[in-house]
Amino acid sequence: MASSTLAIPGLISGLSTQDIVQKLMDIERQPLLSMQNDKDKEQKRIDALREINSRLSALLTKIQTLNLRSTIDTKTVTSDTPPSLPTLVTASADSTAALGSFTVRVLALATATTVGSASGPGSPSAIGNAVQPNQPLASAGFAVTPTIGTFSVNGATITIDSNTVLSDGTDLDGANTIFAKIRQATGGQVTVSWGLDADGRQNKLVLTSASPIQLGSGSDTSNFLTAAGLAGLPPATTVTSSRNLGGVNTSALLSSSAANLNVPLSATGSFKINGVEIAYDATKDTLSSVVSRINSSAANVTASYDSLSDRLILTSRSTGSTLISLEDVSGNFLAAMKLSPANETVGSNASYLLNGVQRYSASNTVTDAVAGVTLNLKKADPLTDVTLTVSQDTSSTVTAVQDFVDQYNNAMDYIRSQTAYDPTSKNAGVLAGDSTIQTIENTLAILAGGFGDGFSSTIRSLSDIGISTGAIGSAVGSTDKLVLDKEKLTAALQDNPSAVADIFGGLVENVALTAGGTGSVASVSGTPTAHVSGSYTVVSDGAGNLTATFTPSGGGATTTTTGTITAGGINTTLIPGITITAKSALVAGTDTITVDVTTKGVGVKVADYLKSLTSSTGVFASRIESATDAIKDMDESIRSLQERLDEKQNALYAKFNSLEVALARLQDQSASLMAQLAGLNSGA
Repeated sequence: MASSTLAIPGLISGLSTQDIVQKLMDIERQPLLSMQNDKDKEQKRIDALREINSRLSALLTKIQTLNLRSTIDTKTVTSDTPPSLPTLVTASADSTAALGSFTVRVLALATATTVGSASGPGSPSAIGNAVQPNQPLASAGFAVTPTIGTFSVNGATITIDSNTVLSDGTDLDGANTIFAKIRQATGGQVTVSWGLDADGRQNKLVLTSASPIQLGSGSDTSNFLTAAGLAGLPPATTVTSSRNLGGVNTSALLSSSAANLNVPLSATGSFKINGVEIAYDATKDTLSSVVSRINSSAANVTASYDSLSDRLILTSRSTGSTLISLEDVSGNFLAAMKLSPANETVGSNASYLLNGVQRYSASNTVTDAVAGVTLNLKKADPLTDVTLTVSQDTSSTVTAVQDFVDQYNNAMDYIRSQTAYDPTSKNAGVLAGDSTIQTIENTLAILAGGFGDGFSSTIRSLSDIGISTGAIGSAVGSTDKLVLDKEKLTAALQDNPSAVADIFGGLVENVALTAGGTGSVASVSGTPTAHVSGSYTVVSDGAGNLTATFTPSGGGATTTTTGTITAGGINTTLIPGITITAKSALVAGTDTITVDVTTKGVGVKVADYLKSLTSSTGVFASRIESATDAIKDMDESIRSLQERLDEKQNALYAKFNSLEVALARLQDQSASLMAQLAGLNSGA
């Protein structure tokens, strides 16, 4: 780009082409800068609206929590059991519980019914075969297959290979058996013999020595000690396998020999537990997969495999003396697992004394002993009474109310900061003069400081329970912030918690279908989510189309919604909160639904207003969407204008560059002419 200095009379002397073009373009860019400034302001307004919406949404959550009776009228239960003693019973209470004390003595806890694999005539209780001593370890029927490698006993290393067996009946030194290898590696200090399992089978190992036996080391490469149930056992002079060596391989297909079942299983079939049918396919299922299928079913039992005893156990998920019903529908899965009603250990009911009167419960969680109180029986002690006391829990309620007050102040402070104007500094918030936001601020203040509808008690407003702008004339009372008098709130909660709950969430709303309607509405149920007295005029066209027009009782604008319904069907969207049931035959006509709100707490009023503001169709969503669309239009205008400015700047550079070329030629011609004139003068 040229940067020479133009020296033509009438042009700006001393400036480069680039300087001249930039000065001209600065003038041209003023509309663009103005548009960008407008866009920035609009974006700041959007950001402020989003933040207000966010803070009001948080405020809505706080007031909705307070509108729950369970938040206000909360109860706590304390026990006289010292912390140093075992806990025998705990309790919790809801808002309906009466204040007072009672005693509980836990005589016995409820237990669950179980069914475990058990022995039958000529059959062991274990569902897997015992190990086969004279077979190589990998095929001897271990529940956990041993791997080749090394393991250690008393620091001596024993190596096993694919041909190693447990015992061949002689176990002579040098023989490739575990018995012989351990005896030989330890110099005869450790001997190995057979141990019997619960079914009297040689299915465990017993290691014996004159001194404690140390098993395993960090350099072991075989899992033999784990497979033999010896890993992790403490040193002792006699060490016995903690589990059966042989047993079911839970990860092997049930149809394979590797599963090691001692009762052959049919290829396919199904069985029922508590009436729930469960299918299996031995060619595709393992014991683990069937156990998982049982546990994920609706049979209400938990199946588990006890690897120590090689047994399958079913445990009812419910305590008490309820039987577990079992049935092999096809195939023999339950029979192969040795599960039958004969093997059932029936659970027992809990027994306890309540104020000296004996009671029973199928569960250790008792909900029907004391109204509003849940007892959790933890430990039986037939000699000890526990005194439980239900009292008002004011601390959690005070905390919840303080959270509301803090969030209210947080939201209102931000609103005021965005709408403020300082006449001295001439500084204004991005929403200064925004009448909609100012109306929201004023309405919230009026609602929070106003009265509930339909209350005749001494508690009719939030100020009556300690929520106000402070005493008149005080530093707090001269501000726009809310303040909580915790002592006043605590006293109100202790004196009349129900009235405090009502001033927040109290709502009595009656809805009725006026008799004599000529339309398609047969009945209505529920209550409108908009808690406003008035009437809905529902017009049916006879073809399933409904139009509802709401007219508030106190005057105001009517609202209209539309929906559809089928003969004998229901509609839940025409009037949110109301379920409309249609007549068996649709007819054209008009029905009237009346709504009479006789009681409405301050908390309900605040929540309803906040919901209308922060909903997906509320004022903030609407304004943010509109402003966002405006910014998109501004971006398009800025882009278009920027393109035109770029074209104009390039055109100016081209013109000035041409001018400089022409100027250079004139200067060259002028210099040549001056030289010629000088020559003529000198010749004269």
